[in-house]
Amino acid sequence: MQAKKRKILIAGPGDQEQGADFTPTLDTCSFFSQGGEKVWYSLNPGEVEEADGVVIPGGLPDVNPDYWGEKNTGCKVIDEDLDRLQLAMVARAVELNKPLLGICRGHQIVSVYFGASLIQHISCEKAHAYDPVNPRFHDMYNIPGTILYEAYGPVVRCNSVHHQAIRFLPKCLQAVQLWCRKEEDAQKYIKMAENYTLQEGSHDCIIEAVVHREYPFLGIQWHPEWGGKFACEEKTNTKIRQIFQEMMDKKEKIREGY
Repeated sequence: MQAKKRKILIAGPGDQEQGADFTPTLDTCSFFSQGGEKVWYSLNPGEVEEADGVVIPGGLPDVNPDYWGEKNTGCKVIDEDLDRLQLAMVARAVELNKPLLGICRGHQIVSVYFGASLIQHISCEKAHAYDPVNPRFHDMYNIPGTILYEAYGPVVRCNSVHHQAIRFLPKCLQAVQLWCRKEEDAQKYIKMAENYTLQEGSHDCIIEAVVHREYPFLGIQWHPEWGGKFACEEKTNTKIRQIFQEMMDKKEKIREGY
């Protein structure tokens, strides 16, 4: 008997989004369609009930710092309508216990929904920001005992296209992947994340991925859906798709691992 197709809702603006090189919503639709899923995009919270899982894609606008009680000191483009609509999608998904995957901006806005705050402009931007000519890639440390460590081992190399990052990490979220400015500091931060005591990202330690300790949510700062010269290794991208497939199949907590 043929397996039932999973239904994935991409909570993004689709054809209306702006970007010189990429359309994150459409790219994300294409990425998950490769796994044989039924995929569509919408910003209508009423459609969340139809989905097995919801993905909040990346994109250009920064999350409005009003949501964590700060004035704008480093954000660039802000789209208040997109913030409002995507947060409504997240709230509906949580209400219905639908697994959530956040990519880049999506990782940030879902984390903000759960109580995180963001660094509005990282001082280490040159290691991370979008460069259309010379795409940026860097190694990231996966935290032992977590789903990303199980998928990739201690280190994985991924693309990097962002100028903001998580600052305050609420206790409901755990950092599961880190970038460190200084290699000699990495073990200190890895141990803190492993012990659930890393509750703040910084310019020296970027939180690259998180999971919710009680709810099926994974957020990643990088882009598995991007292709061409910005693409990570195929096996790196495929494993993210597999992780989300398993989250939808199991519909249960994703604590430290499976």
